[in-house]
Amino acid sequence: MSFKGFSEWAYPIQYGSTKKVDADVLVIGGGIAGPWAAIEAAKKGVKVAIVEESDNVASGPSGCDHWGPALDNPCCNISVEDYVEIADAGFRGYINGILDYVNGMTSYKTLLELERMGAKVRDDQDEFVGAPFRDEKTKLLFAYDYETKHTIRVWGQGFKLALYGEMLRQEVEMYNRVYVTSLLTEGGKEGARVIGATGVNTRTGEFYEFKAKAVVLSTGRASDRPWLYSGYRINGLRTPNLVGSGLAMAWRAGAELTQLEGKRIHTASKHPAYATGNPRNTWYPCNIVDATGKEIPYVSLDGKVLTSFEQRVYPSLLGKKIIMPGHVPVMNEGKASWCAEPVCLSEKPEFDELVRKGEYKLPLYADLTNMSEFERKAIFGLMVGSEGKTWIVYRNLTQAGFDPDKDMLQYYGDWFSGGAVLDATTKRGWTMATGSGVVVDWDFKTTLEGLYAAGDVIFGSNFNSAAATAGRWAGVKAAEYSKKASSPVIEESQVNNEMVKAFAPTKRIDGIDWKDLNTGISSVLRTYFGDYVNDELLNIGLTWLNELEKKEAQELVAANPHELMRSLETLNLLTVSQIMIHSALNRKASSRSLNLRRLDYTQDDPPEWHKFVTIKQVDGKVVAGELPIHFWLMPPYAPTYRENYEQHKPW
Repeated sequence: MSFKGFSEWAYPIQYGSTKKVDADVLVIGGGIAGPWAAIEAAKKGVKVAIVEESDNVASGPSGCDHWGPALDNPCCNISVEDYVEIADAGFRGYINGILDYVNGMTSYKTLLELERMGAKVRDDQDEFVGAPFRDEKTKLLFAYDYETKHTIRVWGQGFKLALYGEMLRQEVEMYNRVYVTSLLTEGGKEGARVIGATGVNTRTGEFYEFKAKAVVLSTGRASDRPWLYSGYRINGLRTPNLVGSGLAMAWRAGAELTQLEGKRIHTASKHPAYATGNPRNTWYPCNIVDATGKEIPYVSLDGKVLTSFEQRVYPSLLGKKIIMPGHVPVMNEGKASWCAEPVCLSEKPEFDELVRKGEYKLPLYADLTNMSEFERKAIFGLMVGSEGKTWIVYRNLTQAGFDPDKDMLQYYGDWFSGGAVLDATTKRGWTMATGSGVVVDWDFKTTLEGLYAAGDVIFGSNFNSAAATAGRWAGVKAAEYSKKASSPVIEESQVNNEMVKAFAPTKRIDGIDWKDLNTGISSVLRTYFGDYVNDELLNIGLTWLNELEKKEAQELVAANPHELMRSLETLNLLTVSQIMIHSALNRKASSRSLNLRRLDYTQDDPPEWHKFVTIKQVDGKVVAGELPIHFWLMPPYAPTYRENYEQHKPW
């Protein structure tokens, strides 16, 4: 079969055929959380299937260089309760206390499971004997904070392969190159029990009908693509297929979401792109120098210049209890005041003025040559070589002859937005905040019966370890539920409707492709959901998105299954963008914690709006709700973290 622009599609086209899969537990998404959910569910003796739009052997993040917060590791000297309270105070309660506590209690135990699977997690070759960040008894290496020891340096390039091998051992059925298009519900009704999903093979176009007693959603969030797509490219840090597909599917099924109004605001600066080094984790705390070799000092949160390297990694030297690079609390209140985050002066807004005055000369360089051999090896050899976004840079630099003992690496662009397309007036870019996602309870169950969630699709999720621990927990809970649940009956009319919608772009000859639609969506968000908003801006933006849905979305053309996948992604992106604006409209207040800056409601988190704004779809209409801050410690839950953990822990 021939297509315009292609001489021959490489795979047989099977648009008319359907493959049916029956499982006890269906896991959607094969990044980090998904494989953990599949493994733990399979250990419970139930039949498990996992479906991934890429390939389960290497899907999702391709590596990690640090694991934490691993508060249950034997060297850590801060309690889980204190750590969660720091995060809670720092972000005014806009966290996921359930996930943060579960991760703190089980992160190291999960890492030991990875080690049992064959992953490398400690310095067993004694490369770092004598390093200040090494514990000689356990041979664990610690990052960022050499006193509290809450985060472990790891050789994370092998983690995905270890998980893949374990899924094979546990006989998990793996379905690769299948893009999931919808969740199936009992009776085909919105808000009913979730009993499966539909999907399309991205190579053959074959339609999939998955039936399951329980479903675990682990598809990640929308990240850079909503705002940052422009000119047929995505200038962002994360994989471009992160469009919030799981959020869109959960929304259409009737699940409750929260914090979709939040976003990250990225200010243009002189920092490096992630691929050449993020100075707040992978490259932390590397020396930075200007073009003349003049070292740029690190400073404390209150702006004091740090005079020694040790002050960057020992919080007691700053009068603090913990260092958390890259996670400065929005408000330094309560136990958040325990937190230190030394940053290089080049990351501060005032650095631009120092450059203009001639005190520093651009470009800047990461200078490993003047650091200790241990620090140099840990940053460039271990962390840059293991992080999913930097290992390819490590390989290319090394093959090209880069020697960290004598060479410096030039910083360019804006590390935080990854060279994002920034608004010409405000010099800012935006991506979806880490706090957005589906609402879950202490079992990681969503508000829909039979649907569990893990990883970045749940609200307040962040970090590789958090995805892993939530995946483990949700997998067990889904398996336990499936053993008691009745056998589902698929509503065929729902399947047929989803099939018609999914293949609509393949039925058209003329129209627009997904790139044009994505460009339009991103343009609307950058214009009407940018730095500052009000009801009028948001409503105009929503009107434009609705117009795109009515017209351009109905004109999408896909010449092959790959283009079909991109089209379906973009349609989900459109849905997520609409949800984000609806959420912003329903929070009648500004929130510094959520980076929501309203011109018509300027007060920052007034008491009556210090809460989670929730949103869901009921009978096709948007319904807003609310949950109190710390709802996870209120009835029907127990009043303390420890009590809830003990009552719900699956092991």
